[in-house]
Amino acid sequence: MIGLFPNTFGQNFVHLDQEIYVIPTPETPLTIFIDSPVEVTISLSDNEIETILGQTSSGKFVIYYEDYDFVDGTKLIAKYVDNDQKEWKDISIFSKKTSYEFWKKYESMPTARTEIVSVVVDKKIYVIGGYDIDKNGLNVVEAFDVENNSWEVITPLPKKIHHVSAVTHNEKIYVIGGYDCCKPLDDVFIFDTKMNSWQKGPSLPTPRGALTAQVINDKIYVLGGQNKVSLSTNEVLDISTGLWETKQNMPTPREHLASAVVDEKLYVIGGRDLNPGNNLAKNERYDPDSDSWETLEDMPTPRGGISAATLNDTIFVFGGETWTETYAKNEQYIPDIGWFSRQPMNMPRHGLAASTVGEEIFVIGGGIAAGISLSKINESYSYKNNLDSPLLENEIFNSYNTNPQYEEGGGCLIATAAYGSELTPQVQMLREIRDNQLLQTESGTVFIGMFNDIYYSFSPTIADMERENPMFKEVVKLAITPMISTLSLMENAESESEVLSIGLSVIALNLGMYLGIPSIVVVGLRRII
Repeated sequence: MIGLFPNTFGQNFVHLDQEIYVIPTPETPLTIFIDSPVEVTISLSDNEIETILGQTSSGKFVIYYEDYDFVDGTKLIAKYVDNDQKEWKDISIFSKKTSYEFWKKYESMPTARTEIVSVVVDKKIYVIGGYDIDKNGLNVVEAFDVENNSWEVITPLPKKIHHVSAVTHNEKIYVIGGYDCCKPLDDVFIFDTKMNSWQKGPSLPTPRGALTAQVINDKIYVLGGQNKVSLSTNEVLDISTGLWETKQNMPTPREHLASAVVDEKLYVIGGRDLNPGNNLAKNERYDPDSDSWETLEDMPTPRGGISAATLNDTIFVFGGETWTETYAKNEQYIPDIGWFSRQPMNMPRHGLAASTVGEEIFVIGGGIAAGISLSKINESYSYKNNLDSPLLENEIFNSYNTNPQYEEGGGCLIATAAYGSELTPQVQMLREIRDNQLLQTESGTVFIGMFNDIYYSFSPTIADMERENPMFKEVVKLAITPMISTLSLMENAESESEVLSIGLSVIALNLGMYLGIPSIVVVGLRRII
């Protein structure tokens, strides 16, 4: 994108949310989203004539099929002309190829947590339970309003729990099993989203945590999990009667697994056997009508601590962990066709939640490092492929942010090379400050954009030198450690003004350390000499 340039007197953004838009149809208008604090003009161009459609200051604009004679390559232009007659604009194009994939950032979850679950009611995503950095269970429930990009706090769970599963039925949320500290639970809590109240449901026959659940035809299927051992248990709650019954067990016992429903058949994917060193790639399909299982093609990457969601009748599996590594993996399963690797998450995570609203899968929270770690991350993934073959990877349009800070691995090249891993606390802290403080404000976003233009002009070279020369690596680590320590102050910045004030203080502090103190020492030595 060519927008996102600050002028001399302030901040003016014109930034469209995609690089390629699918041409609207008579049945489906297109809503475009624009990052701009000022009113912008929207126009279309065939490279010769520019047609103005209108103006907007709301951050979004709807384009209808009847607005223009759309063809492949039609340009979409969003622009603003300032008082000095300087033009700020961003340009995208339209294509008839209805194939794309991209990630998009949304408002961060208020409470950082992991080992959570999410469900959707009326375009609101309810994120339930989890635990904190001390492994304390949480009764927190927070709902994300997709249309307004905002969060609200919901009536807490009756109990502090984590590693639960949850489903929805008739605007009620069923929260099932989990752990209370380390004890597997048989609890079923039912939340009425209209009455905003909780009640106890029929107890789960087999207490367990790290399980999965789905709804098919007014019945809740609860599968797998852990109770001292990994379970293959398949228990079904008939919502109309409140009675449980046991069905055919899964072929493979497992926990920390994921599941999804396509065409009224239940797919159970991945998971592990008691620890991250025993990750599984199993993919098994259950037919409720025949009460039978079928073994399918394994997932390409064995992993547990994952989450799955469906989009356009295909299944996407996100995240996961081993003993030492957290995955950013995003692998798609198209039933009866096979597996495909898709664009990974921007931050590796495990113990995360995933839910679909409209044409987006929202992937929320989870731990960013193996073991106990947390995040507030809230981003969505969109994918559509109406081409002849799902194998046409070169036809997939990646229209997320093309800045290097969003590349897999996080972009902290010098610090990662100095400390030896992207999972070290120092590198994770830098990423958290970038994602949770700087990129949540306009001034922070501007700073990151300008910083990256400079930083990525030399950081790959420095990082390569560190890897090739251990002594140089130690020198760099010694040099950047004080700076990273001062940057921890930014974790306290929660508003635009705090990002500016604390940010300027940190800059001043580092100028004093790296320029002021050495200058004083040099002047003092010269006087002595």
